[in-house]
Amino acid sequence: MNTERYKELFINRHDAYALQQADGRYILRKEAVTDQVVEEHLLGRVTCGWYCLNPEGKAKWACLDADHERGIQHLQQIHDQLTTLQLPSYLEESREGRGHLWLFVEPIAPRPLRQLLQAVAPDNLECFPKQDRLGEGGYGSLVRGPLGVHRKTGKRYGFLDPETLERVGGNLGEQLAYLETVRIASGVAIAEALAEVTERRPKAQREPLPSLGLDIVVVASRFTPLEKRGSYYVGLCPLHPEEHHSFAVYPHSVKGGRWFCFHEYRGGDAVSLYAEVKGLSYRQAWEELRGELGRNGG
Repeated sequence: MNTERYKELFINRHDAYALQQADGRYILRKEAVTDQVVEEHLLGRVTCGWYCLNPEGKAKWACLDADHERGIQHLQQIHDQLTTLQLPSYLEESREGRGHLWLFVEPIAPRPLRQLLQAVAPDNLECFPKQDRLGEGGYGSLVRGPLGVHRKTGKRYGFLDPETLERVGGNLGEQLAYLETVRIASGVAIAEALAEVTERRPKAQREPLPSLGLDIVVVASRFTPLEKRGSYYVGLCPLHPEEHHSFAVYPHSVKGGRWFCFHEYRGGDAVSLYAEVKGLSYRQAWEELRGELGRNGG
């Protein structure tokens, strides 16, 4: 059995896993996740839970758990939302109409993944990872490994076509082959999607202000040198000391462009960046920038 792709996608922590019991509970096993462990899981001899975060606190997948009737239909709707954000996601069925929605990403801190999924998902869906960081010596949250046998039902559940909600394969081999088609999102793609959903979210505390038509690259370049990388720019973040680039500017992500700090996992528009650097409120920053435009004939 070839399990390489399965391990690449789902096994993020290699020194521990959990075993599901007959009542659905899990028991921690502080043992290596070997090829044999993965094969035993896939053959249904045991059922393993895989930890979301590696020992460095990074995630390479996030999962939404819909543990209610018609949950899979609700996940289907979120899949469609993520598709509009240019993010691939994958539906997995579970018992009694429940299910999981998986999003795979290059290893990053979990906070932006959680923020993104919480922004597009209703409150009755559980988001994994459940934490932004691991406590000392902790393991964090886990999810039952896909394609294993659920110990409470004795059934194996698989991945579904997001359009028809039919299984993508009739047996384990076909399900494993389907995993070869899974696409892994970049950290940049997550940041751009997060910037877009943040823009869509109502801002109850902020009085709407007219757009100043600012070029975010010009504004950001006032505070840090930028280096072009394809359709976006990177540089040292002006909001904290650093030696490596954690700051990115996306001029085409949403109207007016957005910045994002991968160190602190926050971002915004040109006005918010000016406000952060200058220690101003959003309105104060907007007023200053409007005044500059007036003096410069903008």
